Amino acid sequence: MNAASTTRLALRTLRRAMLRSALSCLGVVIGVASLVALVSTFEGGIAKYSRFSDSQLRHLAVAANTLRKTRLLDSENQLAPIGERLTVADYMAVASALENRAITGVKLAHNGTIRAYGRQARATCWGVDTSGLVVNATGEREVLEGSMFGPSDAAAAALVCVITKSLSDHFFPEGQSLGRSLFIGPVPFRITGVVADRQSPGAGVVTTESAVWLPYTSILRRVNPSASITLEILVDRPEELPGIRDEVLELLSSRKGLRRVEFAAINIAETMKQMRAQTAVVAQILGSIAGISLIVGGIGIMNIMYANVSERTREIGIRSSFGTRPSDLLRQFLLEALILTVSGGVLGTALGLGVTALLARIFEWPIVLSYNALLGGLGSSTLVGLFFGYYPAKRAAMLDPIVALRHE
Repeated sequence: MNAASTTRLALRTLRRAMLRSALSCLGVVIGVASLVALVSTFEGGIAKYSRFSDSQLRHLAVAANTLRKTRLLDSENQLAPIGERLTVADYMAVASALENRAITGVKLAHNGTIRAYGRQARATCWGVDTSGLVVNATGEREVLEGSMFGPSDAAAAALVCVITKSLSDHFFPEGQSLGRSLFIGPVPFRITGVVADRQSPGAGVVTTESAVWLPYTSILRRVNPSASITLEILVDRPEELPGIRDEVLELLSSRKGLRRVEFAAINIAETMKQMRAQTAVVAQILGSIAGISLIVGGIGIMNIMYANVSERTREIGIRSSFGTRPSDLLRQFLLEALILTVSGGVLGTALGLGVTALLARIFEWPIVLSYNALLGGLGSSTLVGLFFGYYPAKRAAMLDPIVALRHE
């Protein structure tokens, strides 16, 4: 028998017992649907709550807030002085050393209550320079009204600020925020611009954000003279991070005059790589759990195929006596199992995509189609058909024609 004849015969046989065929592949449908839905929904959740864009992956945060407090030993194994806070002079030295090779920005943080026209809110006030606006990806946001402040504002410690759309709506619901004053402590700052709230990369989800940006000199001179300075460095290529990090740490160590200093240096690209590796492991675990349903479905296919062989033993004997070869019987029964599992895989994939879309709508996160899950579901259903369908097919092919004819 050729392949076309074998396929037609297999389909005709399955149609004769349509209900049993449908029930037999139900386990495969559920297994594939679970695999697709779990992995795709998980990746959709990751996409929604990820806070890092491609540009932010190139960031290197150096000496965050303070030098890391370590036990430093001098030549006599006595405790040496502990590190001190970074200064503006340290920032200038690093920026000068890395000129034309990286963008060095400064950032200070001040958390507190801000007030305007009888309203108040808790917010984070970021002190930055124009380089800091670029490094912190603030400059990449859409400026909805006005403009960012410039180098002259930082040089003069000007009383100007930029706020998020959420704060603008809170303080000025009528929509007229430019030029008006916002109080940080007792100091009034004039609003020069309004920027869009944070948007999760690839998710299209906007996060409500209470943030204010103002010149870092303004925070040091007008708001909080003891605010901790953070240096952030943006490079063109992530592979440059290790060399620049070592250079910066050596420069800062020599400026601090300590024999051995460990700075709190964070390579965000490496951190994100580790986070993605961890989420990939979780996705694999979820896929493995869903794969158990596929195994259960495969056992159901094997059970049905064994029942088919038993019911059609006399038919097998008649066909064998008329010259049907064992290899033809093997192909037919194996093809029947494959048709059941592949059909279940296709239906399961469609069901899994439907469940993913439903959950994405309920939880308001993006639909992320996991091609690994889609291909894995269809491939697994094919392998299940081959593995669990082979033994019943082999049994049918090995039946003795005389014994099969005598079967009642």
